[in-house]
Amino acid sequence: MKKLLLVLAVYLFTCGIALAGNMDTYGIGAKATALGGAFSANADDVYAPYYNPAGLTQIKSTTISTGFAVLNPDLNIDDYTVKNSAAIPNSGPEKMSDTSPNLIVPSAGFAMPVSDKLSAGIALYAPFGLDLKWQKNNISNPGTYNAYEAWIDRIAITPTIAYKINSKLSIGFGVSLGKSEAGQKYQILKFSALTGSPVYADVDLNDDSNYSYNIGVMFKPISNLSFGLTYRSRTSASYDGDIKFRGPGVAFLQAYVPPFTTKTSFHATLNDVDFPEQVQCGMRYLPNKKFSIETDLVWTHWNIVENQTLTVKELGIRDVIQRNWKNTLQLKLGTEWFVNNIFTLRAGYYYDPSPIPDSTFDIPWPDGDKQSFSMGFGLNLASHWTIDGVVQYVKTTEDRKISGESNGLNHSYAGLGNNPQVNLKGSGSIFSYGLTVSYTF
Repeated sequence: MKKLLLVLAVYLFTCGIALAGNMDTYGIGAKATALGGAFSANADDVYAPYYNPAGLTQIKSTTISTGFAVLNPDLNIDDYTVKNSAAIPNSGPEKMSDTSPNLIVPSAGFAMPVSDKLSAGIALYAPFGLDLKWQKNNISNPGTYNAYEAWIDRIAITPTIAYKINSKLSIGFGVSLGKSEAGQKYQILKFSALTGSPVYADVDLNDDSNYSYNIGVMFKPISNLSFGLTYRSRTSASYDGDIKFRGPGVAFLQAYVPPFTTKTSFHATLNDVDFPEQVQCGMRYLPNKKFSIETDLVWTHWNIVENQTLTVKELGIRDVIQRNWKNTLQLKLGTEWFVNNIFTLRAGYYYDPSPIPDSTFDIPWPDGDKQSFSMGFGLNLASHWTIDGVVQYVKTTEDRKISGESNGLNHSYAGLGNNPQVNLKGSGSIFSYGLTVSYTF
């Protein structure tokens, strides 16, 4: 029985832990989000430490800001079918939708000029993160054997300095000090079949401290034209936490299978799950005093997510999980209409290709190529207060079709020498809105 347990544990951890789809930010601060994230050649608010640290030199008075974004994901999987699995009868086709609550993402920042040439600021934000839930019922949602809840995030605080070399050229540098969390919940098919009752796994992992850095350059050759270049470095993360087993079937494991006779929670570590570096470059042009246009490109080094190494010493397991993500290049566009000194209208668009190949597609986030459309406003009240607002709609460009290629999905139903195949169609959208309030002293 102990030998069987270890075989099943290897299966469990091979298919259980997965980074969450495309976890890149959907925008930081209402102003930049309304512009589709095309902000590196302007970056004139307290979130410059993220978009372009050199932009802090444009802030002429001490400014403090706080804000939030509310994300409402709506993801759908159609025709989910499991074939050739000896562990369960052929299942599907089923239609599943996520049950995620609205996700609230806060942000805050502070910036001030130190001298005519030197500026400083600090920003608090979430550069990566998402949290999605699905139905737990394995009858209506056979994908629960892969995951019915998953999350990952990084929260960072970034103190930054910027220096104006001359009237045309500025540089900036910031260090992002962060903390990360990751986790997943799912039903273990093999353990459930062994015990005759459901067995669930809850994985909860943390990386208490990590860091990265941001470097930015801004060049304004003439008053109505500017260029921005930003490098956001790779963040090395190492997760430590627990995997806990629960459900009616756990009683069987405790009665007959060591080491469950003494415990149902085991220490786990997860490595090789770094957050990728990014390069963002942009150009902003003002054809007249009423309008601005900016276009940005963002390259993300997603292929660092190649393998993940999970270790559970108490079970003698060290397993390498293949991800094989691909680098991506986002196109971002943004425009502003300065209606008057009080009111500004904004609009933005970006195209975001998915980094996830069919062979490592996962249930937690059925990621696909996406387009984002945003609209927003800026409102200057009196001489001190500014309110920026945004609404954003992100939509997959077409259904994501998986026809048995996903090793991760297939392995969730493997065993007994069979060769299961999972077919599905995935699509989704995210609607969000946000508000940022700033006060200038």
